[in-house]
Parts: sequence; C-alpha cells; structure tokens
Amino acid sequence: TVCPGAAENYSVTFPTVFTCLGYEWKMFNPGSSTPAQTGTSATFTYTYPVTTGTYTITLKTKSPCCGWSKIDTFYVQVVPFLNTDVYVSSSAPVICQGEPSTFFAVPLNGGSHPAYQWKVNGTNAGTNSNSFTSTAFNNGDVITCVMTSSYHCPLNSPVTSLPFVITVHPLPTITCTSVNNYLGANTGFHATISGGAAPYTYHWNFGDGGVASTAAATHL
Repeated sequence: TVCPGAAENYSVTFPTVFTCLGYEWKMFNPGSSTPAQTGTSATFTYTYPVTTGTYTITLKTKSPCCGWSKIDTFYVQVVPFLNTDVYVSSSAPVICQGEPSTFFAVPLNGGSHPAYQWKVNGTNAGTNSNSFTSTAFNNGDVITCVMTSSYHCPLNSPVTSLPFVITVHPLPTITCTSVNNYLGANTGFHATISGGAAPYTYHWNFGDGGVASTAAATHL
C-alpha cells in the first residue's frame, strides 16, 4: 500500500545462491495492458502518479541453465490522502460527585488500529483504548482525545478531538430539624438542603413504620 506520488524501490530475493543473467521488470497502471515503465537491473524504482487503484508489477529473471523464468507478479494499492478526525461522546455528561462517566472515541479514517491518548485538562489520563472511564471528574473538567491514525496516507495525524466539558454536581448536604419533640405530640420535621442540584426527592423513616416523602413532614 502506498500514497499517491510516492517513489518506491523494489528488489529481488532468491531463496538460494543464484547467478542471475538478466532482469525484466514491468509496471502496469490500473486497467492498462501496456507497461508504464520497465527495468533491467536487480532493483526497480517507480514513482506513482496521483491516480488511485491497483498497480501491477511483474518480474522475470534469467538463469544460466533454464533461460527466462515464469512471471512473478506483485500488486500495489495506491490509496488516497484522507483527513482524519476523532469525535468524543459520553455515557453520562452530567453526574454527581464520585459517580463514573465513560467517554468514547469515534474515529474518522483511523485505520485498522488507531492509537488513543485521553487527556483531562491537558494532562494524560489514559491510553490505547477507544474508551476512558473515571470516577474522579470535577465540575468543568475538559476531556479530549488524541488519535494517531494507522491509515496509510493520513493528511493530519495525530488529531485532537473537540473539547468535551463535563458537568459534575456536588453531593448535597442535608440538615434535619424537628419541633415538639415529646411523646403524644405531632412532631414537625424539616429538611434543609444545600449544594447538589435540584430537584430533590425525600424519604423520611420515623422508626415505627411511618414514612413521608416531602421536605417538611409531621408525625405523631
């Protein structure tokens, strides 16, 4: 596999000690039966045009005992230059403090084995996987992914994703108060919450089977 415009060198290898009397290289462009270039030395150099497709190289060698060999054929694929990119998504872009969130990389023209480097606020955080999970995110953390494409002819590699800013809500702090704390009275309870993110849900358990689900509740 080569890129358009590349100059490539080819050579012959014999499995045993061999005296070669001659070489006959031929290069055929895609769809053509007429050689675009020929060669008669042990090595062969060809500069590929910008046309993509499958190019065919043939070689015959001449031995003292048997004359010209059968044709050996080699195929070269010229692939286009392509832009690469990587996009990032999240399983949970809004979380509470301490909860996990997983980020996923979606490559564009990444090749068969792209490499990944995850960064949080510009600092390396994870490598070699198309996903990254953490429970240590803070509000406003900026997550990016740097992808190095394994595609043969990338125009831009490595490439960095657009920044992904995660929202992390602090855990709420709850203060519970009560009035009329004596037997036989309707005791009043009230929950005051600070921090976190509304809306909130409430669950009172009064210890005798009684429950309530509002911020303010009474129980006899």
